[in-house]
Amino acid sequence: LVRVGGPRGETVLISVARLPGASTTTVARQAIQAAQALGPSLPQGVTITPVYDQSKLVTEAMQSVRDAIILGIVLCAAIIAFFLRDLRAGAIAAVAVPLTLAITFGAMKVAGQTSNLMSLGGMAVAVGLVIDDAIVIIEAIARRRDAGETAEQASLSGTMDLAPAVIGTTITTVVVFVPLAFLTGVVGDFFRALAFTVSTAVVVSLVIALLLVPIAALVPAAPNTAT
Repeated sequence: LVRVGGPRGETVLISVARLPGASTTTVARQAIQAAQALGPSLPQGVTITPVYDQSKLVTEAMQSVRDAIILGIVLCAAIIAFFLRDLRAGAIAAVAVPLTLAITFGAMKVAGQTSNLMSLGGMAVAVGLVIDDAIVIIEAIARRRDAGETAEQASLSGTMDLAPAVIGTTITTVVVFVPLAFLTGVVGDFFRALAFTVSTAVVVSLVIALLLVPIAALVPAAPNTAT
């Protein structure tokens, strides 16, 4: 907002918009820097005041996703370790969250998706979904090991016990969100990013739960020395 002649003077509203593919936060930062650079050269009585900065919404959304990831990892590790009495099991399940989201971000880049409010919102929603598969698989493996099976037997049998269940829940989630990608118009542009993010995240979490979690569980547990 360019104001001429003090608080009651004339004003000119200048809107800066990003081009497709550009970063909202980068564009906003550069626009503010350009306005500040013009400050010393402006005539007396002319001021430039930022009125609306959309990058703040994006930054807050990114911070919310970050907080959700950290909180999910901490709570997951703590709860699993408490109920299974195995810190290693909690760590295995917790690592699935950042790994899944990292792969999802990579898939978004390959597919030409950008990090916007809807995709970041999808990430926040996905945090609560992606950890479910790892939790149930690691719990089934721990139960088999407690029953006396070796690490290899427990990893295989525990995974096979719940593989149909976790596959079914993943398919159900994908079936719910995928139709949103076929919406048209402005609504479709918004929800397409949400559908892609959530669907990709849950599919990646399924692969990690069925392949990487059992492999990580092959590490022998520490011997129980309690008497």
